Amino acid sequence: RTLKSLVADLRVYMDGSATLANGVLKLAMIPNEGISEGTVVATSLDVTMYGQYTSASDYFTVGRTNVTTDNIKNAFTSTTVTGNNYPKIITEGWNAYDGYDFGKFNYQGTYNVNDSIDVYIQSAKVWVKETGIVYEKAFRLLDQNEEYTFKGQTIKTHQGIFELKDNVLSVKSTNQASAIDEYAAIEVTTTVKAQEEGIKDYEIKNVVFIKAVRPAVNPNFSTVALKPLNATDNFTFTYNSAKSQVITLDVRDFENAIEGRDVVSYNNTVYSTFVQLYIPEYDTANKLVGYTNKSSQCFNSFWNVRNQDVTEVAKYFEDNAIVNEAVLYYKNGGNNADKDSLFLILTPGAGQKQIKKANLLMGSIYSYNNYDWNSDYDMVMTDGINTPYGVYNKYENKLFKVTINDFSVTYTFDCPIKDQYKNRIIMGEWVKSGANYTDFIMQSQVFDEMYDVVPEDAIVKFDMASKNQNAYVQEMMKSGDIKWATTNQIVFTPRVDLAKVGKLKVDIYDITAGDTDSKRVLFDTEEWTVQTPILAFSDVVDLKYNNPALATGEQINLFDLINGLKVAADKKKWTDLTLKDAVGNKLVVYDGANDLAKAEPIAATLYQKDSESTGVKVDISEADKAEYSYANGILTWNGEPTGTVYEHDVQFIITYTHDWGVVTKTFKVTVTRKVQ
Repeated sequence: RTLKSLVADLRVYMDGSATLANGVLKLAMIPNEGISEGTVVATSLDVTMYGQYTSASDYFTVGRTNVTTDNIKNAFTSTTVTGNNYPKIITEGWNAYDGYDFGKFNYQGTYNVNDSIDVYIQSAKVWVKETGIVYEKAFRLLDQNEEYTFKGQTIKTHQGIFELKDNVLSVKSTNQASAIDEYAAIEVTTTVKAQEEGIKDYEIKNVVFIKAVRPAVNPNFSTVALKPLNATDNFTFTYNSAKSQVITLDVRDFENAIEGRDVVSYNNTVYSTFVQLYIPEYDTANKLVGYTNKSSQCFNSFWNVRNQDVTEVAKYFEDNAIVNEAVLYYKNGGNNADKDSLFLILTPGAGQKQIKKANLLMGSIYSYNNYDWNSDYDMVMTDGINTPYGVYNKYENKLFKVTINDFSVTYTFDCPIKDQYKNRIIMGEWVKSGANYTDFIMQSQVFDEMYDVVPEDAIVKFDMASKNQNAYVQEMMKSGDIKWATTNQIVFTPRVDLAKVGKLKVDIYDITAGDTDSKRVLFDTEEWTVQTPILAFSDVVDLKYNNPALATGEQINLFDLINGLKVAADKKKWTDLTLKDAVGNKLVVYDGANDLAKAEPIAATLYQKDSESTGVKVDISEADKAEYSYANGILTWNGEPTGTVYEHDVQFIITYTHDWGVVTKTFKVTVTRKVQ
């Protein structure tokens, strides 16, 4: 095999560094003077095998860094060095590393100090052994009578419990278990050989403390499902943007399932805490990839609501815009176990966010005063996934995965009409000044004001599609005489005949985030009745006229017929003839001098704005005009008398034509020529 550099002038092969293991070729290169300090060059190698096959390696970088002695440190080798994750450097003044795996060992086992500690160049981010620089390491267990300071305490003597042979640390067999939680003081001396003559070797000396610990015993695993206290409750929530939702959980069942109230009671201490919840996350292939904390905002607010009633906690979330989260709230009753409680709180939603059915997992509690339900088992690798485990029972050595099964939040749109508008009738608006009505406007109320929207942050759109209306309404909408205004009102223009309108169909849409036209969803179509503002004429009685000598051109005075009515109530019906509107205004009344009926001034003010709104007219039917004529209360017979009895009903129509249609009243006058 031969190696050929693509940029050979930039680096020099380190003799003897090439190794081949499991098909992987490794070698070391030293940048030469061709690379200036601080410069990084991307390069690769040509690899020729057996003098026949040549291929290029992946690109790698070569750089030159100036190193001073301050950059050379003793460090633990067992820390992974990837990206910005550098080795743990051994420093003065902080020499205990038992918080890391590499700072402790099983008191019944051994700890290879030589393999665990080496020399690292911080500025170059490289181990010294990879540079070809010569160095030596020496390790010494501090003598029994040496004095040193550790964690603020002066240590003067040792019991001789540790021993160091061939750089391997162990605990002596005598009184071995007494070494648990004890530290061995190891002096580390590294000598880096000078690279030039006349320069002294560089020595690094540290003291590190390695802790002997009890070997971890893997716990037994179990799963516990939280249950609602009320059997009718479940974890299927409806999205609500305004209110928190609370489910009371069966705390006794929970404390029993984790095999003991003492696991969470802390010797019957009265306290409260939040407990995190995690939701599973899946990739596009529906494969579990991890868990996401669902309680972070809630946790940050714990001290603001600590020990408060759950209703106050829920309200705090509402008032402080903590949204789209879920958290458990636990309260321990101390000596009164019946006061223990556990609640699931779902904060208000936002952005119509839904959660498909999922099993939430309990995580860590809000830890204070050293309360901790799951010890060091916050996350446990399970099937390659860091998985939260909520409770560790140290008495039984059991680790519990605590679940809320079938949790979901579903966005459900609703748009119920308010009770006061449930009749769904459009009748227009009257404008009043003082005691008098001055105007009438035919329009609906604003639709947004007549409906509730669920949830509160949902967006509703009302519309009136022309294609869903009757033919007359379609015609009026086309001409613009009936239209859906930008104010979300239905507006009518005179002279729309409201009787022909009848009913209008109004569509209600749920508008999701985004384009309201392409993403709207039809929720419902409702019928609205359109009502005329004007009532019917009051009742009148029919009239009769008889003259045995009925002659051509004879004039019949209707006022005389009315005045001659023998029944007072019948006469009163005529003299009280009235047409009113819905608010009680008299629009048409009896006219005993001119033409039976006349319009009052208020009628023109409110309902005769259009030129085609002609007001009151009294006339006979078209069929009767062949033999009769009528004007100003006088009916004229234009027939020819004969020698036979004559009888005919003349049909009269009182018509009031207004801006919103026509109101009519019919009666008849029976004309006879006969002997009575």
